[in-house]
Amino acid sequence: MEKNKLIRQRVINNLKFNYSEFYKLVKENPKNPNCINSLVNPREDLIDFSFDDSKINFLISEDKKFDFENGMMLYENLKHLDLTTLTDERFWFTLLINKGYEYMTTRWGLAKDTIIKYHWFYFTNIRRSIVFHGLARLFWRVKVSIDEENYEDPFKLTKFAFEKPEILKNSMFRGFMFHESTRLGYLDAMYEIAKEEKIGIDDIYLATKLMTKLGSASLLDFYDRGEIKQMMLDEMSE
Repeated sequence: MEKNKLIRQRVINNLKFNYSEFYKLVKENPKNPNCINSLVNPREDLIDFSFDDSKINFLISEDKKFDFENGMMLYENLKHLDLTTLTDERFWFTLLINKGYEYMTTRWGLAKDTIIKYHWFYFTNIRRSIVFHGLARLFWRVKVSIDEENYEDPFKLTKFAFEKPEILKNSMFRGFMFHESTRLGYLDAMYEIAKEEKIGIDDIYLATKLMTKLGSASLLDFYDRGEIKQMMLDEMSE
């Protein structure tokens, strides 16, 4: 695929609609992103987009071993871009084809066609889709967990978020996560709980439910980070 171009949304929508057929093509070419060239007309299906992807290089593994490192790599190289671009399916799909193709076919495998549906494309609204998209999720997991108040280790909560991916998977698209102090207070509480005891999926579901409940009963934006943390710890201890 040509550099400094984005694949048009109508092309992505067509591939998404026919994801089972696209899956067959990818499965036959797990290390050859050029296979998509037969589906894209460079004169009609690409639009100009200036972006230097020369430093985008993924560490490849068949599991989540390098998720944190790849997330940090994406964040450092993409953090200057505007939020419109960073939530744009065209950007992430084009980047996947140009730089992340082999990473995706290896990290997520090709055992079934729904892997393509849920991790290569936006399958629902933007908030949910960036949680599941194979590349976008890595960047956004870093972005929402950076703690600039922690001068010694601003990525302490980020490391925790990658160690416990279910926490953000179940909360990142919810309303309470869009206010920084609320979000970091929630992550602070989950971090403290994890230090004392093992956090399971039921605990994560409960924590998300409690935050949603707190948000419906009060304006969380009016609370500072420490207050959010303490409210969560109090609720989770009952």
